[in-house]
Amino acid sequence: MSTLPPCPQCGSAYTYEDGALLVCPECGHEWSPGQAHAEEPARVVRDAVGNVLQDGDTVTIRGWSEKPGHRVGFGEVSGAILPALPSPFLP
Repeated sequence: MSTLPPCPQCGSAYTYEDGALLVCPECGHEWSPGQAHAEEPARVVRDAVGNVLQDGDTVTIRGWSEKPGHRVGFGEVSGAILPALPSPFLP
């Protein structure tokens, strides 16, 4: 049984040592055993005009195709942005 820690990026238990580094064969992440992993900054998602989207916002997407003299609409769809679920791959 391995005593190596799981991959901090994807959670894989199949890590191995390569010299002074630990390596994950599943995602390719390499790290030093004592290396502290900084949290990634939260991603900021913006709409078409630059407004920051947040949980609870409603997003509407409309689509069409046109050429001179003709326009075909593909309709409209709306949905609410929900909070992200916890990832089974992150600690």
